[in-house]
Amino acid sequence: MIKNALFSALSFFLISISAPRGAVSEIDRTCTTCPPRVNDSLNVFHRRPIRVNQVGYLPDKTRKIGFVAAAAGGEYHIVAENGETVFYGALVKAGDFPKPRMSASGYTNSITLDYRFDSDTGTSVSETIWQINFSALNHPGRYRVVAAGDTSASFLIQPDI
Repeated sequence: MIKNALFSALSFFLISISAPRGAVSEIDRTCTTCPPRVNDSLNVFHRRPIRVNQVGYLPDKTRKIGFVAAAAGGEYHIVAENGETVFYGALVKAGDFPKPRMSASGYTNSITLDYRFDSDTGTSVSETIWQINFSALNHPGRYRVVAAGDTSASFLIQPDI
């Protein structure tokens, strides 16, 4: 019992000193119509069309790819933190795939249902997926992909990912 109380107190202390009070985490906040409780990682109703590795990419690895769900192809641009386009290319069709379905529920005390998000459970719906390949971009930095009328979450290219 004392061991659990000490562990809880230590955990609270470590969490509270890990970030300054009032600090905002580096979570992408470009969805201006999403309510605060529906974050991008669980939001199946407003799924972003651009999907990149948000952990990041190593500069010296030859394969850096992402995907775009869009009805039609076109171009994509990789934009640096300062807004400068540093790379661009054409979307390459990867194929038509079923839209992922998901259900997530949140409970209080494992008993009281607080919220539930469900994707469409009707007939199978597909989406066209386009691949982006920016393997030639090796310069370390923070970037975003711009394609199909949207902007991706930010990602890093760094040797210490």
